[in-house]
Amino acid sequence: MLDLLTAWEPADPLSCPAFSTPDAMDTLKRPLHGLRLAYSPELGCGIPVDPDVRAAVDTAVARLEQAGWPIEPADPAWPEQQREYPLIELQQAALAQRFGAAWQRAPERFDPDIGAQIELGFAVTGTRIAELLRLRERQHASLVEFFARYDALLCPVSPVEAWPIGLAGPAEIGGLPASARGHAAFTPLFNYTSVPAVSVPCGSGRNALPVGLQIVGPSFEDARVLRLAWHAEQVLGLSPPSPMMQS
Repeated sequence: MLDLLTAWEPADPLSCPAFSTPDAMDTLKRPLHGLRLAYSPELGCGIPVDPDVRAAVDTAVARLEQAGWPIEPADPAWPEQQREYPLIELQQAALAQRFGAAWQRAPERFDPDIGAQIELGFAVTGTRIAELLRLRERQHASLVEFFARYDALLCPVSPVEAWPIGLAGPAEIGGLPASARGHAAFTPLFNYTSVPAVSVPCGSGRNALPVGLQIVGPSFEDARVLRLAWHAEQVLGLSPPSPMMQS
């Protein structure tokens, strides 16, 4: 599937010749020699994390270290403007551009949360869009510098377990009132900067719901990220036992 999704096609503006020769499956099970790995439980942004999630991820990282993975604590040096979900206005503006007319014609067809984001997107100025694109460039530069020192970054996938259905998000994270997008604080940064990342199950939290370990690599190193994920599964298991499955 990765080969099909990433295959080099000049007519596709998002395609890249870095994937002209598929190699993810060829390198998947190669031994992990000489890699430098970093663990950042809050990504250097002070992201609140529930204690049970932090404990599950910490335990998984410790098990990987015991299996011979060379891991050290390190945070990316983000730009000064970095914060939780720093480019949310780009998402809102994109929603307004794509769906704004349909929202204005028939708002009853939209999830109210999406409608609220569309309305916010209408107010984002062109100057602000340019500022956010420049911030994204600096975020990418921060990761380029970080991955010059490390081959991959480990961090949580989400700072919380899944919350009750019907709620837009948890009320608290890490003992603090949760922001509107606090439950999704870890993954957007890597979407913004177009680097590969994968989620590996690594245990469960206080409510016996899954917790994930995120493995992030440099741009175009998708094969390396998959190789690390495969080796992590050999240590952590394909699906760590959950108390929900115990009688």
